[in-house]
Amino acid sequence: MTREEMFAFMNENPICYVATIENGQPRVRGILLYKASVEGIIFHTGKWKKFHQQLVADPNVEICFYNKGTQIRVAGKVELVDDPQLREEIIHHPSRAFLKSWEGKLDMSNMAIYKLKKAKVTTWRFETNFDPTVYEQFL
Repeated sequence: MTREEMFAFMNENPICYVATIENGQPRVRGILLYKASVEGIIFHTGKWKKFHQQLVADPNVEICFYNKGTQIRVAGKVELVDDPQLREEIIHHPSRAFLKSWEGKLDMSNMAIYKLKKAKVTTWRFETNFDPTVYEQFL
């Protein structure tokens, strides 16, 4: 799978799972990806959430995308992004219509935006189940 095919797979399957660490314990949760491109893998959360606190304490993550027998896992360190223009883009993006109901209730500056830029990737398919797991430089 080429890098462009991987980005397409991630964007077509935006519900993914992120693994973090909290006090030495793994934590995994499903999130809604904002986008994946050569700029990085971008997602957001609220600064009041444990997810954000875990990422600040330890920015090492692994993100797993899955659909129809294909899995892509991306591992690396996320960066907290302070970009008001990107925040506005996210808030007004059609895939984020659910954020509209929060306007007026939440200060959108409390949105934490993360970008995974330097990462390694591995792919898995049922057909390759017994092959060794190999991570390759991705971003």
